[in-house]
Amino acid sequence: MKNILSIAGGLLFALLFHDQLLGINVLIFSVFLIIALLVSNKKVAWTWPLTASMIGVVLSAVAIAYHGSTPAKWSYFACIFLFLGYLAYPRASIYISLINGVYNSILGIFHGFLYPSADSQEKSIQKIKYGEWILGIGIPLVLVVVFVSFYSNVNPVFDKWLNTILAEFEYIDFLWFFTASVATFLMLNIIQPNTIEELKQADARQGNLLTPATTIDPSSVKTELRIGTLSLIALNVLLVLVLISEFMFLTHLSDFTAADLSKSVHQGVYSSIASVVVAICLIAFVFRGSINWLKSNQTIKLLAYGWMVLNSFLLVTIAMKTWEYITSYGLTEKRIGVLIYLVLCLIGIITVFIKVQGAFNFAFLMRKNLSWSIAVLAVLGWINWSAVISRYNIKHDFDNTYQLYQHFPQNAFVLKQTNHYEEVTSHDKMRYSKKIDPSHLQDRNWQEFNYTFYKASTYEK
Repeated sequence: MKNILSIAGGLLFALLFHDQLLGINVLIFSVFLIIALLVSNKKVAWTWPLTASMIGVVLSAVAIAYHGSTPAKWSYFACIFLFLGYLAYPRASIYISLINGVYNSILGIFHGFLYPSADSQEKSIQKIKYGEWILGIGIPLVLVVVFVSFYSNVNPVFDKWLNTILAEFEYIDFLWFFTASVATFLMLNIIQPNTIEELKQADARQGNLLTPATTIDPSSVKTELRIGTLSLIALNVLLVLVLISEFMFLTHLSDFTAADLSKSVHQGVYSSIASVVVAICLIAFVFRGSINWLKSNQTIKLLAYGWMVLNSFLLVTIAMKTWEYITSYGLTEKRIGVLIYLVLCLIGIITVFIKVQGAFNFAFLMRKNLSWSIAVLAVLGWINWSAVISRYNIKHDFDNTYQLYQHFPQNAFVLKQTNHYEEVTSHDKMRYSKKIDPSHLQDRNWQEFNYTFYKASTYEK
């Protein structure tokens, strides 16, 4: 059954994706892939992360079929790897699941060879034989194709021979079969995902809580407590001064030139975000061990909480400067990116607060922050940012033909609504990076169906 599903998956992949743009084909293949994986792995221990990753795959595929933005594609691959990883080991940490997902995509068919077991020795040997057959045929085939392309450019006589031979098979698309073969190999890799045993065992041993030390050296702990306390006092005072200067800057924005505002946003924002990240790491380091269980740790805890609050205020001032820059000079991906970074930093501060309050370890921080980061990415993937940016800039008279073209074709419907379509699509594109040709809005195959492009192609004022 697994082999049949793998071959069917390879053929379906070639049918949907060979020489096609991304669209509804992603959603169709994703539904097939999920069904095939669930049929091949009947004994699945359903957990919330496994369910969420499966839902994320479908929703990201829908977003690609709806508008096809880059965040949607990144979200799709992240959810695919997570789904494979959780299917292999439902109780794994999120970073272990990501690693397992990538591992299965590349080496899944050879797992039985890498981790032989007495119970499944016969099955492992069978898998290895399939892998050997695929490699035995696939690698020479790939090498032949690569070197034929090399030699055809070197020698015109050889190129003529090649064209003569291909002319006899002009109705056969060899690349289609090559695509199907590669896709079948990938399906064989992931059809029954497994976990890297060493990572699985290490992850199972690693809980979220810190383990109290059985013996504590009073002198070293007191020294560490003194250093941590003095450091946090100094950093809190410094941050208060910074926040005062930030407040003065924000209340006198009209007194500063555009260059000063730009410098504050582009350089100051990244430095401020870096300081927040360092603050998170520093607090996590200070509260990594014995200080958590000292009776005299209330002062350093209060200092840590205060520094988290002050860093949160710093994030607010960064957001205000960024928004002021947006209202003055328009919306771009980088400015949206800054706001997203601020949200992630705020989430990091909250998780560090929980870590200090509950004596959690660094693994807890990694698990929670990575989970939230992927969740935020999945939400962002649903939004057509190109359309949002184009609509905002046109509405507020920040429209620039170059920038509007950079966001094509995801903003095609907005361009037609605002009478900018002809101007943008007829613009001199030779100076810019190659983009999808405007004709693809109308001349898309059924595999490439995209709702935003369809809406733009059928729009009439």
